[in-house]
Amino acid sequence: MLKNQGYGYGVYWYLSDKNDLELRALEKKALKTLMNHVASFNSANGDIKTLVGVDVANENSVTHIHGVGDTVYHNPATWGAYVNFSSQAAFVARTEWEYTVNLANGIKESNYPVWTRLNTFTTAEEKSIDYNEEMRVSGGTSLDFVGLDPYSTSTSTLYSYGHQQTVVGTSDENWAEGSNLPMVMENSGAVSSAESLLLASLAGGAFYNVYEYMGPDNFGLYYPKDTSTDDFTPVARGTYVADVVKTNKLLKSLALDLSTKRPSGANGTRLVYFNPFSNSTSTQGRILTFATSFTGNSTGTVGLAIVRSDHTILLASTRDSTFSISGIVDYGIEAVEYGYYTAAGNFVANGTQSYIANATGISVDVAQGLLVHIQTKDAFFAVK
Repeated sequence: MLKNQGYGYGVYWYLSDKNDLELRALEKKALKTLMNHVASFNSANGDIKTLVGVDVANENSVTHIHGVGDTVYHNPATWGAYVNFSSQAAFVARTEWEYTVNLANGIKESNYPVWTRLNTFTTAEEKSIDYNEEMRVSGGTSLDFVGLDPYSTSTSTLYSYGHQQTVVGTSDENWAEGSNLPMVMENSGAVSSAESLLLASLAGGAFYNVYEYMGPDNFGLYYPKDTSTDDFTPVARGTYVADVVKTNKLLKSLALDLSTKRPSGANGTRLVYFNPFSNSTSTQGRILTFATSFTGNSTGTVGLAIVRSDHTILLASTRDSTFSISGIVDYGIEAVEYGYYTAAGNFVANGTQSYIANATGISVDVAQGLLVHIQTKDAFFAVK
């Protein structure tokens, strides 16, 4: 127990020891019981499995317990006494990992086992990713992935987060290490560049979460209309929210490809983002071997090109734009159409899309949110 002053805690703060094995057992039992209830509810309601993952701990900490600062908190009476470890880093890594994996075990052992994740922040706990990847290789782990709450407004930082060593505050980690799935666990929605930050993260290989939709922490894309009269009707924080909504709808229509293909920013070959930093109106790139020019009607326009087969390329854009693809005409243009994808990933054409072709390539206008499908007569790469 710590006597202190602080927001939301009153005078006395009760701190639990993460190496208390009896407490761990109770927490695991509670979470496993909850997930068994989810399983029963799911079975009784059409087996639609709307819950796909669980965040086992939010900004969990050993060294920074809301006001304690960087003092290591432990109970010397338990097995995890600080003196039993060679260093503070060793104590933190082992304690953090065991505590969160114990919770993940409760989920995996339940009747509704789903993905498990941990979001951390820029203290010593960020090393959770290193320890989890070591254990994944040497002995296994039930914690599927670990990510950071960067709260960054830098598109270049969030772009690099998905595929390389990245400095965020005091954090200097490679969140794509080993088999970890790089994910921006929390980033503020209360910034006008919210759409750009989302797209930069995806283009660099990371998935992205906004914190929050609307809530008391004031990071939301929306805020309540009038709390004084208990009117909690969501009000968009700015005009930028409409762009976020439109882009999310576009991304949803491409969900299968975005979840199964590595973007070119993370050394992929079949998912290419044009103008990933949202800082230009015209950019050059490549779709496989095809040199491609992308021009948007505004500075923030981001384009996507997806190689869906050895005969097909999909084009999409967050704003009206034009793609010019060199060399593809050598394989014969079978069709250029616009349409949508079924849940199984099959393209359904709604109509033909006009284009300009010449000896060097093809130029196609792509309206905001439209999916344009180019199909060639001959295969333009060998299927492996």
